[in-house]
Amino acid sequence: MLSVLERDWNPWYTFERMEREMEEFQRRMAQFFGDLDISGTAGYPPVNLWQNHDGVVLHAEVPGLEKEDIEITVAGNTVTIKGSRKAEALEKDERFHLRERRTGDFTRTIELPYQIEADKVGARLHNGVLEITLPRAEAEKPRKISLN
Repeated sequence: MLSVLERDWNPWYTFERMEREMEEFQRRMAQFFGDLDISGTAGYPPVNLWQNHDGVVLHAEVPGLEKEDIEITVAGNTVTIKGSRKAEALEKDERFHLRERRTGDFTRTIELPYQIEADKVGARLHNGVLEITLPRAEAEKPRKISLN
């Protein structure tokens, strides 16, 4: 800890203190919210993605959207989800007090660890959750090798 005299004399003290406070703020935010992407590029829609023995399963939260509002494309080892959510129309005398749900167009591209069998991809929409099954290409699947 610096004495008052050293603190007042050190021209960098304020910057060093500010840096320590920002690091502490980020640490506390990470504890509360988990890893945050505060750059404004956090993925939308939010997804869960897991691997099974056949490939990958992706769940994306898209409440309020219909299948006509969503486009899914697969190329190589990437899957892209595009869509659009229309803004809610308010009556003339109504106004928002809180507006957290995103509106407008969105695109989410996710790179997978291996190639996908594009002609076997399946997708369904149920209760606001988009489920995409992405089977691993046969050439990418591990092979058991017998010893002679």
